[in-house]
Amino acid sequence: MSGAAKILALAVLMAGVGSQAACTPEDKGVWLKRADKSLDPAIADAKATLPVFWRHLDGDPLITDPAVKVAFPTQHGGTEYLWIFVDSHSGEAFRGRVGNEPEDVPSVRAEQPYTGKISEITDWSYAKNDKQYGQYTTRILVKQGGFKDEARYLAPTPLEPGDR
Repeated sequence: MSGAAKILALAVLMAGVGSQAACTPEDKGVWLKRADKSLDPAIADAKATLPVFWRHLDGDPLITDPAVKVAFPTQHGGTEYLWIFVDSHSGEAFRGRVGNEPEDVPSVRAEQPYTGKISEITDWSYAKNDKQYGQYTTRILVKQGGFKDEARYLAPTPLEPGDR
């Protein structure tokens, strides 16, 4: 799996006494306490900049792997965040396929088709020139000491120069 594709496999679990962000089965996760609110500002920033993501998705032929992160309820009463690779979107909804295998959501599988509401989106990402843009929640987890290997694939900032 390429670095840019690997970082898209990141998930965040909010289950049981804590939560785990996982890349692929062989990678170690990052555990957060259920009450940890450190990702809230990142989620707010991602939601606020969603129009930038849609603009690039609709008009920039150089981007690849456009994806959005969505929360799913887990079988143990928590929340697992999964990446959905976006195939199409409208002002109210998006369609795509699940980008990673859930760890605690048995009703969902990787590559499964998914249709969701724009309001469900908690983060976004796309690759351009071998760098990942967006990835607001991933950037917080990197700062907290997780996903050190994936940090090299992140662009210096979530937005491209000139984006607002």
